[in-house]
Amino acid sequence: MARLAVRPLDASLSPAWVRWLPWVLLSTYAVLWAARWPTFPLVLDPAYHLSIAQQMVLADGPLAYEWWECAPVGRPHLYPPVLHLLLAVLLKLGCPSIIALRLVTAAIVPLLLGTVFVVSRRLFGPSVALACLLTSSLPFSMYLQVADAMASGLAMIELLWFMAAFVEGRRVASACLLALMFYTHLGMGWIACGSLAGWWVWRAAPCDRVRLLIVVGGGLLALPWFGHLLGHVQAFHLSSRYENTTLDLMPFLFALAGIGVWRCWKDEGRRRLPLGLWAGFCLMAYPFTFRWISGEGLLPICVLAGFGLEALAQKACCLRGVRHAWVGIVTLGVLAALSPSLLIGPGAGTVQVRWADSAPFHLMGGNRTQRKPRDAFLYTPHIERLSQRVKHLSAAGDILWSNASYAGGLVAALAHRPTASAMFYEVPPARPFDPIGASRWILWFKIGLQPGVPALEELRRRYALELVEEDELAMVFRNPAVGDAAHPPESVVPLWVVFVLLCAVCAAITWDFAAIHDHRERTHGQT
Repeated sequence: MARLAVRPLDASLSPAWVRWLPWVLLSTYAVLWAARWPTFPLVLDPAYHLSIAQQMVLADGPLAYEWWECAPVGRPHLYPPVLHLLLAVLLKLGCPSIIALRLVTAAIVPLLLGTVFVVSRRLFGPSVALACLLTSSLPFSMYLQVADAMASGLAMIELLWFMAAFVEGRRVASACLLALMFYTHLGMGWIACGSLAGWWVWRAAPCDRVRLLIVVGGGLLALPWFGHLLGHVQAFHLSSRYENTTLDLMPFLFALAGIGVWRCWKDEGRRRLPLGLWAGFCLMAYPFTFRWISGEGLLPICVLAGFGLEALAQKACCLRGVRHAWVGIVTLGVLAALSPSLLIGPGAGTVQVRWADSAPFHLMGGNRTQRKPRDAFLYTPHIERLSQRVKHLSAAGDILWSNASYAGGLVAALAHRPTASAMFYEVPPARPFDPIGASRWILWFKIGLQPGVPALEELRRRYALELVEEDELAMVFRNPAVGDAAHPPESVVPLWVVFVLLCAVCAAITWDFAAIHDHRERTHGQT
């Protein structure tokens, strides 16, 4: 019997509604994700991003030195500025602080999913794109990590468009997107370079002069940021992370990715790009193990799983006599969503098998009894009221210290006050100092004793703290011995100049993608 040919998913051979299916799925995910609005922002990073954005507004430009963390000593500011610039623009337009964070949180996940689909369709075809969309919509732990980190989610979107521009030979867009990644996230630009190196290795082909110039051009555009980092490289260090004591796995997703590795290896040219992408993300393996396995590192796994899903669907349709690949893709996508996940906690014997644990079930609220460990938020009406009380009690420039750095940091950011605590642990203060003794206000949350934090009784005795406010959540003390306020933030470039430059870069990227290039140039990445 002759083998039955399976028709690919394209505009001419598929039912009309199938062509709209990806957009219906994307719209549904966007609505379900936005419906979680009251829980935004998630822990923990948004509090830090808001604090920096507020300093940029006060300074009217990006910072080279961070005066309002580790106040009054401060420290070099080594976090890339693009996300903070976008938040600062929202704040300058009059957007309330918490609404600005919620808008970015609500937008970042649907934009990432949409980018996965659009870029996959440009590079690999519509059937693989649908499969990649389905597999990318499964791991809820990746959603939570992207929504928390924010900057890495934005840089992942830039990374996918960079890959599309690079493959299509769009030199201006490629160089601008590579530089933009360096200005958005500390590691994603290097992951992009590692992905290109991995792709060249998997292709077993030498890098050509044009593409080498693209990388050099992106590096040249990022030179001002590199110079700033190199000037303070001794201040940067990697810290241990509690998140690495846990892992959140979807075995069926990784099995599909294994099939995708085989499928991509059999093909040539741009279809080996996901192998290079995975090689680049391996740079996260240490010390960001959780993020590599359960967070941002799932992006190449999802793309490879999309290839595996599409390959299985093609095979299954051949065996069952189905003439359209999309039937098998959707069917297997549903089965993948129903597959169990494994939550591995700290210590021995803490492996949980969880059913109905994929993102669709979480977004539809079908498993409220087994929330993800990272599915948590700090902003509550209690925090808002506490922030307003701190703002009312304190003066501009008064320094706040808290026994819970991120919750206290969020209160300080909402109250527009500097903090002696730190939320970005990778950069220590410029010199040793006593953060409690330097703080006018002490915010003590009623939680268990934290590592490295003295007992409350000892602090009250040592600093003669005066209790000013107390509720069921926290106590607010005044330190009578402190008189100096924090140093006001200072900018290095006016905010409007940086915003105009960012708009110019985005316009150059858009122009290059809109331009109709020579066919040989656009298909250069296939050979």
